[in-house]
Amino acid sequence: MSDEIVKYSNQFNNQALRKFTALDLDLLMAIASRVRDKGTDEVAFTFEELKRLAGLQRNMTNDEFAKQIANVNRRLLALNFEFQNEEHDIIQFALFAGFVTSPTKRTLTVSVNSRFSFLLNDLTSQFTRFELAEFADLKSKYAKEFYRRAKQYRSSGIWKISRDEFCRLLGVSDSTAKSTANLNRVVLKTI
Repeated sequence: MSDEIVKYSNQFNNQALRKFTALDLDLLMAIASRVRDKGTDEVAFTFEELKRLAGLQRNMTNDEFAKQIANVNRRLLALNFEFQNEEHDIIQFALFAGFVTSPTKRTLTVSVNSRFSFLLNDLTSQFTRFELAEFADLKSKYAKEFYRRAKQYRSSGIWKISRDEFCRLLGVSDSTAKSTANLNRVVLKTI
């Protein structure tokens, strides 16, 4: 896993991945690392390969793992992926056109939505890049979400953002975000 690279358009960092667990994020980034530069072609993973890529330490049955994978896509489908293009059109979408989890075959087959393959393909400028192993080693979902965004600004070293936008992007609950003490204890200390 040490040589796997995750690379995607910086526009993906504008999406808050609320309700994603640390394991969900590991699986999503593992998938992203392999669908990169494959266009809209289907990409197949064995469960063993996906577990290795995501650095999964827990012992899960095939059925449990299949449910975990399906939950990742459920959470993706529940998100309101949205961005504006140069003409200021508001575009909403699902990232994957196909997402087939087979517990009996112990495989996952995915394909990227053709209209939005630019998020993961042919990236020459304005992209975020990091090592999958380094990402998977982080334990907290907040640390993982902060890490992704920090990597976007690695050349300047400055990420200037409002507190509200920070909380939105990292998926911080409203109750935690209201209190500075809670935000420090629950989010910032885990980062």
